[in-house]
Amino acid sequence: MATIADMTATETQLPDAPKQRDNGHRDMHNQFQLLRRVMERCRQAVVFTDSENIICEVNDAYVAMSGFSREEAIGKPPSIGKSGRHDAAFYKQMWDALEQENYWEGEIWDRRQSGEAYPKHLTISRLLDETGRVVNYVAMFEDLTEQKALESELERRTHYDSLTGLANKVLFRNRLEHEFRIADRRKCNVGLLLLNLDRFRKVNENLGYVAGDRLIQMVAARLTENIRKTDLMARENNSMERSADTISRYDGDEFTFILADLAAPENAAIGARRLTRAFETPFLIDGQEIYLSASIGIAVYPQNSKTLEGLMCCVETALDDMRQAGGNNFRFFSEAMNQSSNNRFQIESEMRRALASSGFALAYQPKIDLASGKTTGLEALVRWRRENGSLMSPAEFIPLAEETGMILPLGEWILETACRDVHAINQHQGLELSVAVNLSARQFQYGQVPQLIDRVLASTGLPAHLLDLEITESMVMQDVETVIATMHAIRERGVTLAIDDFGTGYSSLAYLKLFPIGTLKIDRSFVKDIETDPNDANICDVTVLLAHKLGLSVVAEGVETAGQLNYLLSVGCDQIQGYLISKPLPLTEVEDFLRAHKPSTLNGTVDLWSGDLAD
Repeated sequence: MATIADMTATETQLPDAPKQRDNGHRDMHNQFQLLRRVMERCRQAVVFTDSENIICEVNDAYVAMSGFSREEAIGKPPSIGKSGRHDAAFYKQMWDALEQENYWEGEIWDRRQSGEAYPKHLTISRLLDETGRVVNYVAMFEDLTEQKALESELERRTHYDSLTGLANKVLFRNRLEHEFRIADRRKCNVGLLLLNLDRFRKVNENLGYVAGDRLIQMVAARLTENIRKTDLMARENNSMERSADTISRYDGDEFTFILADLAAPENAAIGARRLTRAFETPFLIDGQEIYLSASIGIAVYPQNSKTLEGLMCCVETALDDMRQAGGNNFRFFSEAMNQSSNNRFQIESEMRRALASSGFALAYQPKIDLASGKTTGLEALVRWRRENGSLMSPAEFIPLAEETGMILPLGEWILETACRDVHAINQHQGLELSVAVNLSARQFQYGQVPQLIDRVLASTGLPAHLLDLEITESMVMQDVETVIATMHAIRERGVTLAIDDFGTGYSSLAYLKLFPIGTLKIDRSFVKDIETDPNDANICDVTVLLAHKLGLSVVAEGVETAGQLNYLLSVGCDQIQGYLISKPLPLTEVEDFLRAHKPSTLNGTVDLWSGDLAD
């Protein structure tokens, strides 16, 4: 470029280089021939114009990039490829730089001879003679189409979800912070919604991950249809400057929504209702209708938090609370919910420490056979005394253990401890008591229960027929085919199965006959009022009749009064457990109970044992 910049007015017309009149002109001619060869070998497009900015020479790279032939270009201004994408101010800045510095460099859009617009990196040098008069302009450029395409692809991969095309977590966070700044200027609110598909895991398990991905794409498309666009928001807010809502795929089956420019925090509920209605129509996958629902958590800037991380914590807390309440709806974050979340985190931490340090204990509730008056078995019930000395109900910590996954190691510990304890009791007293252990839904689905049974029975020595695993009817109805296969694998090992809390879920009698179970347990909620509520009494009666017709035995839970016992005797119930017999006992008291309560002759009354009834 230095050689070009030093050229004089007589050295500029490359097509018509001066003749070799003397040695000086011969040197000049040789320089021009060299310059021409440099132009032709240059991979960048090169354009020479005269002092009036009319093209007087181009190289082959220019022809290849622009599509204009040499003949089409020479004699025309460089604006023959003008794209129309730049305004007058852009070109003024370019010419001002050339006037002041004799040089300009930047990115610009031009148009090929075919009409296709393309980006290029352009440098322009203004060439002067010895007197400072403009004699030529030389421009060099390279096509940025491929580079821009690569940058666009990198942008897409960095900021957009590959499956749905929605904004991903990175772009979502950038846009959320941008909306914070807009909200601060406009003194308005920003709503943040976190949507999670209810029980989506079942779709992947039943239909496969390919169908699951297709369903995610369909959900994303439908949700996109139900967010506010710029024009809709402008109408709602009487302003054309409002932002559109943003949807992103946050993670797996979770989607986030940024509701911009909310006049009031409660207006976020409008968007949440619109999103929940999006699931009223089923999705069609390979001719099969799939019904979905969603849980939504809502948090609002700046009321709930003024930072991105803080607002995310709030919305996740709100979503968790909604899912625990059953899902298929939305819930706002509140300080009460935040406190609840902190408490749950504290409990979770304590549970982990308790699990690592044998901080849990088992209690055993006797189960009595009504025909013989004998104690036939014990139900193992987990107990936890927290670090502050308070006892926490299993109804409180078991759901948290399920949610965090701690139920798997905890459940394994319960099963192994119960089998070992009862086997030791049987050895000491020459008995054949069974032990009933409750299985959680997560254990049953992910805990590889048949393999766990093999390990536990081998390590504890308890005979398989003395282990009775209890599962709830709602649990077995979640994925019937898989459940039935697992239940058969358990029964093949000689272990018995019972349906716990029968009548409280949504059992199907058609499926019930397919389950390889041996026992139905009547829930305490039906036993409690059988003396005063005819409906509960009839439910107990019919349950016993149904079970016996199917060849199953019946255990009634929560028996606390003589009247309840007598009614259960009258309808043919097989076994009972409850405070009438005994409260759950620590291991140290179980053998005392067994020695003190020997069966006597059955006479149809509560006087079945020689010892006193428990308090």
